[in-house]
Amino acid sequence: MSDMRNLIWIAAYPKSGSTWMRLFVAHLLAEKADAASIRDQILRVPVDFGLMGFDTALGIKLADFTPEEAVVLKPRRLEAEARLLSRPSLFRTHDAWVRTSAGEPLLSAAATARAIHLVRDPRDIAVSFAEFFDCDQDQAISRMADPEYRLVFDPDGPAGPQVPITLLDWSGHCRSWLAAEEVPRLLVRYEDLLADPLGEFTRMAVFAGLPASAERIGRAVEETRFDRLKARDQNEGFAFRGDGRSHFRVGRAGGWRDGLTAEQARRIERDHGEVMTRLGYALG
Repeated sequence: MSDMRNLIWIAAYPKSGSTWMRLFVAHLLAEKADAASIRDQILRVPVDFGLMGFDTALGIKLADFTPEEAVVLKPRRLEAEARLLSRPSLFRTHDAWVRTSAGEPLLSAAATARAIHLVRDPRDIAVSFAEFFDCDQDQAISRMADPEYRLVFDPDGPAGPQVPITLLDWSGHCRSWLAAEEVPRLLVRYEDLLADPLGEFTRMAVFAGLPASAERIGRAVEETRFDRLKARDQNEGFAFRGDGRSHFRVGRAGGWRDGLTAEQARRIERDHGEVMTRLGYALG
C-alpha cells in the first residue's frame, strides 16, 4: 500500500485562533492578492468533520450509525480522504489526539503526516468560548474543565449527520497532543503569533512544507491583520455565524483581565495550572 500520510493537522481547542491560521494559510498559498470571500478562503483549509462524506467514501450512510459507532469509523474516512490527495495538505481539527474504542488513534496516525498544535491561554479562551457558544462565563469554565466534553451535532441540522468532536477538558486536550508521539508536531502559541507573526508563521510554514519566502509570508501576514479581518467580516458577514456578530473579536492577549472576575480566573488556574505552567502561561 502506498504511503497515505497526507493529512497535516492544525489541531486546536476551540477559540484558540485556528480560523486566523486557516486564513493565513489561504493567503500564503495564493500566488497573488486573493479577492475571494472570507468564507471561501477559510474553506481552503477544510475541517475534519466537514470531510465526512461516508456515503461515497465508504459506501455507508452516516445517518444509520449512532455517534459512538461513527467515531469508531472516523479513521477509515480520514484514510480514504488521505488516499485521494497527491501531496500533504492542511486540515483543521478540534479533536484531541485520542484513541477509539477499537484502540487506534481517532485521527489515524497512518493518514497523518504531521500536526501544528496551536494553544492559547485558557483564560482568554473562556471569554471567547462563552460568547461564541452563547453561554455565561461560569458555564464556559465548567465545560472547559469537563474531561468528557464533546461537541455533538444535530443530525437534522443543515450540515446533516456529523461525527462528534472529542474535546476532553482543555488540559486533557493539550496533554493529548503534547504526547502524540506517533506524529511529528510543532507547538505554536497564539500569543507568540500575535507578538511575532512574521517569525512564527514562517516557522509554521517551513514545518508544514508551505511557501515560506519573506515576500509571501509578509503579504499573508498583512492580509490577515485583525483589523482587516474584522472589517471584512462586518462587510461580508461570516457565513458560519449568521447572527450578526463578528467571528474576529479583538485579536489580543490578556483580554481575560477585563472579561473574567478574579474568582473565575483563579478557578481556571486551579483547573489547568499544571498545563498552563508547562506552556509558559503565568498564574495569578
